[in-house]
Amino acid sequence: RSENRKFASDMLHPQLMEVLLGQGSVAWRVEGDTILCWDDGPHAPGEVLARVALLHAIVDRVPGFVWRDHGVDPGLANPGEGPQ
Repeated sequence: RSENRKFASDMLHPQLMEVLLGQGSVAWRVEGDTILCWDDGPHAPGEVLARVALLHAIVDRVPGFVWRDHGVDPGLANPGEGPQ
């Protein structure tokens, strides 16, 4: 869900949707230059690491223009990686 339809459409392109569909039900959110996910109850370390890997997979698949259009420098958001 997003108040900005363009952001949602640009963010949720087919390659990212494919990653998300393979993860089951995961609640996640982007606020500015921050991405987070959550779930109810206690979590085992392996589950936490899998969620962190998912967040990395999401961020890695967001085109640079999406971040720039929303005021985030993708080079700063992902140190060591240039804008896409």
